Amino acid sequence: DSSSDSANATGRLVLVPKNRRQFPSLLDFRLSQGELRIRTSSGKWLRLPLDDLAIQASDEDAPASIIFDGGYNDTDAQLTATTASFNAFRDATRPFDAAFSIVTPGARLDFKGVIGNPLDFDDVEGRLGLEARRLDDVIAIFDTPGGITAPVKLSGGFSRGGDAWRLENMSGDIGGNRFDGRLALDEGGRGAADALQI
Repeated sequence: DSSSDSANATGRLVLVPKNRRQFPSLLDFRLSQGELRIRTSSGKWLRLPLDDLAIQASDEDAPASIIFDGGYNDTDAQLTATTASFNAFRDATRPFDAAFSIVTPGARLDFKGVIGNPLDFDDVEGRLGLEARRLDDVIAIFDTPGGITAPVKLSGGFSRGGDAWRLENMSGDIGGNRFDGRLALDEGGRGAADALQI
């Protein structure tokens, strides 16, 4: 539970951090041939194969780089990121600067902005861009194939706060058709449906 920084007032570093103040400095970290599995509220397993993960920074005050080669369930994925320093990460009084790109065989997502709760990817504000050769290449990542073969490209202001995900001032193109608009997703509670507005 990383939602409350009051869980440990001293902010001491621990093996499994409960909040961002406890996070260790991984100045030259490498992990290969691993897998992270998370059981979701529906009871299904979310698998993150970790073929290779490297995190590097010259010191605790220097920007950090992250290179991840692995996947999301059955989709291959590579992530590259540049973030603020580990000392900035542990400063819970300020949002954390981050920029990352995620590339799959059929899609690319780019984000640049600030994250208030980086361990939960919550309290997020920034810009997001997405490009995919088929809309299905994006939807299938979430185990929801839809049979939509049109290419898609979009960008807009992105935010997440709790169960509310937003893409504001969005513009792009789907299958040669230009659009402008807004996307709002509110996650349902356990066993409840999500609410989506476009």
